[in-house]
Amino acid sequence: VSYNGSTPIYASFLAADRSAITSSNISTIGHTNITLKFAWRCDGLGSDAYGSVRYSIDGGSTWVDLPTQYNNTPSWSCETITLPAACENISTLRIGFRWRNVVNLFAGFDPPFTIANVDLTGQY
Repeated sequence: VSYNGSTPIYASFLAADRSAITSSNISTIGHTNITLKFAWRCDGLGSDAYGSVRYSIDGGSTWVDLPTQYNNTPSWSCETITLPAACENISTLRIGFRWRNVVNLFAGFDPPFTIANVDLTGQY
């Protein structure tokens, strides 16, 4: 499976608490070892304002937040995440990126969390 947007997905959530951008359903049927790659930068200020990645295996009804917090990196970086086995062989996988401003103190610079070049791959 390869889900590769030809245009970048940008998440620009200035001073918004718990804002998110999500994909539509992605089919991983017949695939294992699902890997998510993306470029990111974040001007969030530590544990009070940060970006995060989440996934849903039921078409967006429930979400699981991955533990990494993306913050304090104003230049572009690349990330590679191997998704859990629960993301394999389903037709309802969704990927989301979220900007969290925990105390809603306008604790980020525009845009505080930016995502580009999202690529989701798996093995047959």
